[in-house]
Amino acid sequence: MPNPDAPTKSIAFGSNNSKWQDAQTTRGAGNGLETLFTSFRVWGYKTVSDVSALSSSQIVMDGYKVVFTQGSAGNTASNTADWEYVGIENPMLSIPQTIKYWDHSATSYRFFAYSPFRSDVTVTTPTTADHR
Repeated sequence: MPNPDAPTKSIAFGSNNSKWQDAQTTRGAGNGLETLFTSFRVWGYKTVSDVSALSSSQIVMDGYKVVFTQGSAGNTASNTADWEYVGIENPMLSIPQTIKYWDHSATSYRFFAYSPFRSDVTVTTPTTADHR
């Protein structure tokens, strides 16, 4: 059961992970995804009960567009490392993207993304047969 008095924390993205990139010194000043691309598209799912049942997954982010703007960190609750998704106009969605918060009652989260953001990519939802 989640603690209703616990502070809510927004879901935020960063790219400063030196483990994924081999040649940091050859890329210039940065060492994250922004040295290659300044956008990505992300899907996020949370599980609120039985992790083995696909029906227990709930979508959190449905193809959200996330963009990098140097020096913008800290301007909003969702932008802690120059990557923002809130208020972004996404051609795949009918309204601007909204802030998302971690659900402490969820048993797990899964995120899938690709970069750079493209709206011409078709994504299909997995079926129960695809879930192993």
